[in-house]
Amino acid sequence: MERVPTGISGLDDLIGGGLQRGSCILLLGGPGTGKTTLGLQFLYAGATVYREPGLFITLNETPDELSAHVLVFGWDLKKLQNEKLLSFIDARPFKVSDKGLIVPNEEMFAGREEIPFSKLSYITYTMTRNLGIKRVVIDSVNVLLSQFKEEFVARQGLIGVIQALNHFGCTSLLILEKAVGEAVTSEQYITQGIIELQLRRLERTWIRTVHVPKMRGTKHDLDIHPIIIDEKGLTVFAKEKVLI
Repeated sequence: MERVPTGISGLDDLIGGGLQRGSCILLLGGPGTGKTTLGLQFLYAGATVYREPGLFITLNETPDELSAHVLVFGWDLKKLQNEKLLSFIDARPFKVSDKGLIVPNEEMFAGREEIPFSKLSYITYTMTRNLGIKRVVIDSVNVLLSQFKEEFVARQGLIGVIQALNHFGCTSLLILEKAVGEAVTSEQYITQGIIELQLRRLERTWIRTVHVPKMRGTKHDLDIHPIIIDEKGLTVFAKEKVLI
């Protein structure tokens, strides 16, 4: 099994040295747990340390907003874009027109697709072939699923996206907003692994934690470990455990 180092300090210690090449991993958690930071750090480390071009598919914020947010960590995403080591797809479902109107983003969501997210899959495929993309992050699955009234149809489309990413040979993180105790969903079954981030109350303070409940084909740590986000980004304390 070929491993893909995440580049996130301590995380690879929990998952046997890295993610399986070509796997699709669900990164889930509530607001403020560090999901987007982890996703961007995965791409940044891939580009700067391992020279693996990355692709960030954003459905929440603009690429410029994301680039500005991570300057606090010293990550120059614009530079990586110029070097073709990092690319963005702005897949937000709505945009503001020149006249100030909110209009659907028909470049990504035609609304009449026989299989949902076919356009997004095609654009992703084209970029992976042309730019040699090795790592992909989608932020977030929730926004993808919200584009269709019928939940069954939307989730069938999501299964197609996951299968497409596996076919492209990319190592991918799919970000999903999920509250503590929320019901298990179908995407948690079909992805090859799950990394869960949480905010937990510990005595008189709050701490961030990481837990790896699933990593198919890999011996992985099942304990809950603390993490911090500081000026270096996200760090996992693999030798420390959080007792709940």
